[in-house]
Amino acid sequence: MKKTVTFFYIICMLLFQSVYADSDKRVYETKKINPHPPRIDGYESDEIWSKLPAQGDFRQHQPQPGDKATEQTSFKITYDNNNVYVLINAYEQEPEKIRARLSRRDNTDNSDMVGVLIDSYHDQQTAYEFSVNAAGVQAGLSVDLPKYIR
Repeated sequence: MKKTVTFFYIICMLLFQSVYADSDKRVYETKKINPHPPRIDGYESDEIWSKLPAQGDFRQHQPQPGDKATEQTSFKITYDNNNVYVLINAYEQEPEKIRARLSRRDNTDNSDMVGVLIDSYHDQQTAYEFSVNAAGVQAGLSVDLPKYIR
């Protein structure tokens, strides 16, 4: 079964794609997984990922909002009855420059990170952010979208 999923924000390596303007709106197709969810291990080796198309072509959020991304980033997304699963591939031409700060949960400042923001109420006002930095530190928070996209 295919389902069209609209995500209002995907952040990858601090890249941002605004979808609130109709001309920028992105719609992605994905498949519901059945019966087994992917293994959560950070690798693309699980069979479900090979069945899903990679999406990308992002714009920057920082440091130059709206500019073409300087590094390639792609993602795949799937879901089951209880969860949403996102696989993000973030590439870096100079991996020695990746900032991976080990810290407490929800403190990913000064680190390179990837994540997803989901506007679950579809109100274009709030979203939930789920992210992880290059050291594996997880973060989850609520975001005020009008302030975030300035």
